[in-house]
Amino acid sequence: MEKTEKLVYKPGVTLEGIYKAYSPRFGFLITDDDHEDVYIGEDNHLNAVNNDKVEVKTIKGETGRHNTEGRITRVIERANDTFVCTYEMLKDGGEAVPIDEKVDMVIEIPEGQEMEATTGARVIVEVTEWPGKWTDAKGHVTEVIGYEGDKGLDIDIIIAQHRLPHVFSDELMKEADALPL
Repeated sequence: MEKTEKLVYKPGVTLEGIYKAYSPRFGFLITDDDHEDVYIGEDNHLNAVNNDKVEVKTIKGETGRHNTEGRITRVIERANDTFVCTYEMLKDGGEAVPIDEKVDMVIEIPEGQEMEATTGARVIVEVTEWPGKWTDAKGHVTEVIGYEGDKGLDIDIIIAQHRLPHVFSDELMKEADALPL
């Protein structure tokens, strides 16, 4: 199979694509199969998180390691607005940090919006306000998953991260119970 050379975008082009974060420090814009992915450095990802659809302006490469680099100019569509986080109580509310290290933000939780979670709780948080250049995100806890040491916590976290169904109707449970073992 022959390897074909991918096309490279020139600086100054505005593109749309999917942002793939590889750490809090960098990611790539994926546009199509014909072009090289566009490198997005730590200072250029705006407040985009993994899998967001974004608009990017290509810039002259600053690192010398990538043919095309870019700066996210706006988030067109969010891939997710809920995140599995570790909650920490503060004197006037709390804050939640996503456990996915690709998501680089702190989410402030106003007092009364924490569903009685305490420090160390694994929670699901819905973001209501995305971070600005100088401000953290804001949100509220929608579910307390559990606490360190709880039986099955690791499985519950995986279920929550992948948004797998975990609460089933009584009718479905009766049907499952009736199945032979």
